[in-house]
Amino acid sequence: MLGLGAVLLDASAALPIWARLLIALLLLGSTVGLALAMAALWRLLQPPAEQARRLTEAALGDEHRHLTTAMELATMPGALAGQAAQQFSSTLDAQRLHPGLPPARIRRPLFIAVLALLLGSAIHLVWPTVLPAVLPRLYDPFGDHPPWSRTSLTLIEPLTRVRPPASVRVVVEAQGPQPRELTLVAHDTSGKSVARVMMLTIGGNQWAAVLGPITADQVTTLVSPLRVWVEGAGTRTHFHALAIDPVPSLTGGQLTHTSPSYSNLATEEFKLGATVPIVHALAGSKLFVRPVANRPLRGIELLRDGRSEQQGKATEFILDDPSPGAWTVVLEAEDGIRSDPLPLCTLTRRVDQPPTVHFEQPQSDGVATPDMTIPLVVAAQDDLGLTRLSSYRVRNGTTETEDRDPLGGTSDTWRGGLRTGGMQPGDIIRIGAVASDSAPPEGQVSTPAERVIHIISHADYNAMVMEQINEHALEQKYGELLSRIAELEQQLADTEKQPASPERSVKLDALAAKASELGAQVAAMRRPEPLFAIEPELQDELAEHLQALERHAQEAKDTSPSESTPQAAERLRQELQAITALAEADALREHLNDLAAAQRQMANELADLEKQGVRSDADRARLREASRHQQEMEQALKEWQEAAKEVAKRLEKSAPDESSELNQLCEQVGACEAGRLAGQAGRSARAGRVGDAERDAEEAARRLEALAGAAQGEGKGQGKGKGKGQQPGWCPGDGYARCLSQLQGLAKRGFTPSSSLGSTGGGATGARGGGMQVRRGGRSSPSGEQLQLFGPEALSALSGATSGQQKSGAPAAAASASTAESRAATAYATGTRSTTAGVGATFSPGEQILIEDYFRRLDGDPVGPAKPEAEIPPAIETGNTPP
Repeated sequence: MLGLGAVLLDASAALPIWARLLIALLLLGSTVGLALAMAALWRLLQPPAEQARRLTEAALGDEHRHLTTAMELATMPGALAGQAAQQFSSTLDAQRLHPGLPPARIRRPLFIAVLALLLGSAIHLVWPTVLPAVLPRLYDPFGDHPPWSRTSLTLIEPLTRVRPPASVRVVVEAQGPQPRELTLVAHDTSGKSVARVMMLTIGGNQWAAVLGPITADQVTTLVSPLRVWVEGAGTRTHFHALAIDPVPSLTGGQLTHTSPSYSNLATEEFKLGATVPIVHALAGSKLFVRPVANRPLRGIELLRDGRSEQQGKATEFILDDPSPGAWTVVLEAEDGIRSDPLPLCTLTRRVDQPPTVHFEQPQSDGVATPDMTIPLVVAAQDDLGLTRLSSYRVRNGTTETEDRDPLGGTSDTWRGGLRTGGMQPGDIIRIGAVASDSAPPEGQVSTPAERVIHIISHADYNAMVMEQINEHALEQKYGELLSRIAELEQQLADTEKQPASPERSVKLDALAAKASELGAQVAAMRRPEPLFAIEPELQDELAEHLQALERHAQEAKDTSPSESTPQAAERLRQELQAITALAEADALREHLNDLAAAQRQMANELADLEKQGVRSDADRARLREASRHQQEMEQALKEWQEAAKEVAKRLEKSAPDESSELNQLCEQVGACEAGRLAGQAGRSARAGRVGDAERDAEEAARRLEALAGAAQGEGKGQGKGKGKGQQPGWCPGDGYARCLSQLQGLAKRGFTPSSSLGSTGGGATGARGGGMQVRRGGRSSPSGEQLQLFGPEALSALSGATSGQQKSGAPAAAASASTAESRAATAYATGTRSTTAGVGATFSPGEQILIEDYFRRLDGDPVGPAKPEAEIPPAIETGNTPP
């Protein structure tokens, strides 16, 4: 009964496994007790012979134990014993045996057993599925036993294996009371839920649902088989194993890209995985594909842009010169399952680019004298590899030389030189270079890089050099050489004071050799047509002085010389500086005349405006320009005075009279107050007071003209007199005069002419301390590019004519500041405002009036410009038009 109660309890409540184990132990114990009880009952129903004898004697009332005596006699041999045994047994009354025996006592257990059997039979008749569903749960607690319910669920012909992509249709039949809803559940073997699908009735007590679709991507994450069942109405079906054949997938592998041998490119290796490699392949490349899958493979198929290119049973492929595109691979397992196209790589066609070549030296076309060696530096680049450089030289349209030189790597530089010896002025030399790469069969060639060199005469060369230097070129050209000569003089003087010794002789020999070396350097500086007129005499003076130093060093080895060491370097340096300063003084006088002429032009312009009146926008624009010019004139006069003071200071020792005259002229320019009058005229013009501006400008022009005329007359009168300072004895009169004229022209050019001050005048920008601005002169190529200048002069030593010049004499690509930029910087330094549109920008009259009004109010000037009369209509303008 206890076991039957446990079965009913499990059937109604679906006990957990631990409860089932406990009940199973109790049932096992009950079975053992039942066996012991049956054994005891059996012994009671069939007792042993001794016990049966005692029970019989007790039931017959045989107190004398006749039955025992008879049985003992029956076991003895002999007729007498048998007769005696028969006599004793005949005395026993067998009819009294049964009533005298004790009861068997098996009615209660038998009743319980029968009752349990009847109850079990009744339960089985009423619910036939209870005992078959529950009893196995007790003797097999770990088995697949759905909970008992009046509704039983059974899968109808379920599939046991599927191959993705597939949709599994599951049909279940419900017997008994129909459930309200059923759910299809799928788990993997690890117990992780894969899917839960509500089922729909399809009639005939059947329900159906679709599991899936199961794709290849899902299969790579699932562990087959799946455990599938249907649950509902308090029960479920038996667990069903649904095996999913795994689809092959890439788990690794290697892709090797081998370029053609001519490319000199290293082999590339890519790992196959989540990232799709991009391969840039040349024509003739090879791809080695070695995929690794999640299961053994029977073969693979390679596709390009969805079209099959190669298929076979091998698991390793070699693609010879594959076409560009998106490459995919289809893996086929040993059981025939094929994967979807899996990304393998993206192949692009790499094109072998032709090489490039360019000249690093010369940087542009140039001009050269017939006796120069022009350095040639050619740089070549290629994406794969260079093989050779072909160079050629064409002279006046005729090819003279063709050479080939080997190159290597992806970037290489070739160096050489172009000798112009034997060439004549007017010759045009075209040099070119072509690079070749390693592409088969003969290699690709680059676009030729060419430079054109024009051979010019020394006179033309001198003219071009003069356009790129300033007035300090002469002293700076010989500055380093004079410094080395001065150092040699000092070393020689110090060595002579030492006592005679072998070390002293060695030092004197070294100093003599150094003097000879410097003499050779001076000889190398000689030119058929010198740059400056006094250079031949200066070079003769230096050569004689170096020879004297060499003789002095040789004589000092034997005996102490009677004379001291010749000293000339410092004297020559001072003489060159004096020549330069004198030329700057003359240039300042001429520039003062230019400023006076410019001021006269501005005064005439203001006088014309005063006479005609300011009536239109054009008149106001002219007045505004005149105002700006007068302010620039004020600044230019200030700079002129500063430059004159600096030049006069440098002339104090070499030309004291010239220094005094220049200082006196500088004081006169300051005392005449022409600068103040010009600035005052500019402010009056900006405020619209034309009459006041005209009067101040006229007075400033008159005073400047008086000073400029007097200064020019004095300069001309003293041009050949003693006021010009002591002329060096080594310098002839004609050469000295021509050199002064050359330096004066260079100094004059340093005062950059300003278009705003008129064509005859200019501002003294950049003239502080004599450091006048250097312009980039010279000729240009047809494309407008500045020509490089190759000749005997080292431009870097000629006053640093162009910033960034190299020692080869080639000017740098960067140009010096323009005139407009210099003027803008000067205006900013003196507080004169300018608009952000830059110098030289043109505005409409309406815009200019607005700008000037803003500046006027910013300066606190309450007086506004003259208003146009009402009857004059304003000009109709479109855009920014010049006044």
